[in-house]
Amino acid sequence: MSQARLKNSLCSTLGMDYSRIALLSSIAFAIIILFYPLSVGSFFHPDVYRFEDRTTYHQYFEERYIFSQIIDNLIVCLGFLGWSFTSLSDSRVKALFMIIFGSLLIVGLSFPTSIVMPLLSLASLPLIFSIHLINKRTNNRLLHRDSSLLTVNYFMIGFLILVTLSIFISVSASDINNPFIDIMTLVSRFAPVLMLLVIFSFFIRISLKRIVSIIPKLKSGSAVLRTFGIPEYEGITRFKKTVLLSAFMGLSILIVLMPHSSGELNPVGEDTTIYFNWAQDLRASEDVEHFAELIFSGIQAGDRPLSLLILYIILDIFDNDKVTAFEIFLPAILAPLLVLSIYFLTREISKSALVSLAASLVTALSFQIMIGVYAGLFANWIALVLGYISLWLAVRFLNTESRKYMIYFSISMTALLFSHSYTWTIITTFLIIFLIVLRWKKIYRSKSIRTLFIIVICVVGIDLAKSILIESSSAIQRNVTIAESTEVGLSEFSERWTVLVRTVNVFLGGIFGNVIILSLVLYCSMMFKFKNLVGYFFMVFISLGILPFFYGDKILQSRVLYDIPFQIPAGLALASVFVSRNGKLISIVIGASLLAIALYTMTNLGVAPR
Repeated sequence: MSQARLKNSLCSTLGMDYSRIALLSSIAFAIIILFYPLSVGSFFHPDVYRFEDRTTYHQYFEERYIFSQIIDNLIVCLGFLGWSFTSLSDSRVKALFMIIFGSLLIVGLSFPTSIVMPLLSLASLPLIFSIHLINKRTNNRLLHRDSSLLTVNYFMIGFLILVTLSIFISVSASDINNPFIDIMTLVSRFAPVLMLLVIFSFFIRISLKRIVSIIPKLKSGSAVLRTFGIPEYEGITRFKKTVLLSAFMGLSILIVLMPHSSGELNPVGEDTTIYFNWAQDLRASEDVEHFAELIFSGIQAGDRPLSLLILYIILDIFDNDKVTAFEIFLPAILAPLLVLSIYFLTREISKSALVSLAASLVTALSFQIMIGVYAGLFANWIALVLGYISLWLAVRFLNTESRKYMIYFSISMTALLFSHSYTWTIITTFLIIFLIVLRWKKIYRSKSIRTLFIIVICVVGIDLAKSILIESSSAIQRNVTIAESTEVGLSEFSERWTVLVRTVNVFLGGIFGNVIILSLVLYCSMMFKFKNLVGYFFMVFISLGILPFFYGDKILQSRVLYDIPFQIPAGLALASVFVSRNGKLISIVIGASLLAIALYTMTNLGVAPR
């Protein structure tokens, strides 16, 4: 972007061509919205889940402000007075509001320990929304026509300041107040609701469509019908794509190394010691036959031999230094590979460079990378990369019908089977359902789909043959056994919500409770024109979360949720926001917020597992 265009864009964002009323009323409104969440949360004291020093604390939300209770409430009240003075066009209504609200504010200031100021602060935002509603009903007689036009812009700028402060606090390991994380902690109470809406979004979408179709008023002009397709953007050259993708891959490396930024190389992954002990058993094997017996049947019933072999080789290279091998080198390789695999997969199914780059950015700051480090899910992580590569090769074969991609797909699916049987089961289940949908919708030739079916069945046959030859359980049998061991069914249906809350907000550090990613996914799931390849892809994948919700504990739910590529629909939503009005500013705020959450989470992992 040229200097002139950048200057014009900045001036437009700041509202240089707007009236003084628009500027002042929007600034006042934005300040109220910015300070409002913490004031409300500290007033009602809801219970929240706060992640700190690798521990999730269930506590009440108390005394969390940007500055302090009195200052925050005073800022909100003065903001409301400023908004009323600049926005209200009727002088009588303006005088009434100013006198009543101003008098009550003076009383509150006179008795700072009373409940007057908190109540005034609490009432400010509902009053503004009520005035806007009445103004709309009275044909814009209450408010100036251009009042509050720039509220979104100024709110985003203010919120970006909080996000930047949060990033500085996390990087510098400072103990000062972090209002952005306080806000995210507060809103994360709704993360289980968002997750539930996401996994059932396909059925919710169908129900809404039926409702809209039978209500004439909704059918004629409802926002429910304003769906979006794959965003088009021509401003990304090949050089820019390479630079951005490389930057996102580098960012993922930075994220996985943050727990060790202090220089103290202590293990932080829950399973690091377990994998180290398995690798030590392999190092102590007597001969090749004993070594093969261990990786194919002795360790974890042989459900991840390829991953164990990789870990054994890496540990041997780093001379038995488990932290350097497993928590620095391995994540620094797997994280960018995951970003790269998501880029190619998203590009293949969406044909959009913008969407692919957006999905790559979300991947660098995703559940999968942070949980992979926190829990030490090295085999699962290796398998996840292979799984997404397999899916890319499958779609690539369908698009080109090239024999080489068919061969590559066969090899990658077999490697996935021997990397982590549970991930292979989830990817295989998805592939079978996805191919059935593609066959039903006739998106590709039946012959190509049938070829992929045959390959998948052959890999299942390899799993069964392996279990017979080495007399161990197959991957399918182990997954069934785990599902049966959860002892969850219709009789325990009343506990489904409690289990989901623990999965999202407590288990694995509550990392699944990222409301920004879940909101993007929900927006895409409900508003995207999904009757195409990418729509069917993520709808089938997301719907896999339904089964563990009804029939699974927190471990089974987290296994399935971890393998779902939420970053693809999130990338679609982010790309759609980017090309919209004021979209660049909003996209910057979203990206910076995801970075701030990731840095806070990862810097709180620098404590050895308990």
